Amino acid sequence: MLLTVTCAGAHNSTNMAKGKYETTIRSLSPLAVRKGQTRVCGGQEYAPPVPWSAVVQCKSCEAEYLVGPNRIYGSRTTEAQCVQQLEEILSEEHSRNHPHQDAYELDG
Repeated sequence: MLLTVTCAGAHNSTNMAKGKYETTIRSLSPLAVRKGQTRVCGGQEYAPPVPWSAVVQCKSCEAEYLVGPNRIYGSRTTEAQCVQQLEEILSEEHSRNHPHQDAYELDG
């Protein structure tokens, strides 16, 4: 499930500082946010530094996602589990001919 709210406040990102993001995600769960898009940001809770972050590339279309936990609350799942979950989501979307979302809330 993807949770989004209207962006508010400052963020380390240049786009966020300029108010270019349309929405931000506030979640206690790990997030995957598509690289290069300017519609969704992970909010201050996901700004670097985070305990771990990974770059996941879709095997079909090569879309790239940054994956990481909430830096305040962490995650019950490992980086590898989050990466595997995102890869499964992206693969299933291709099998159903659905476009990828800009961000995903992962289990954790």
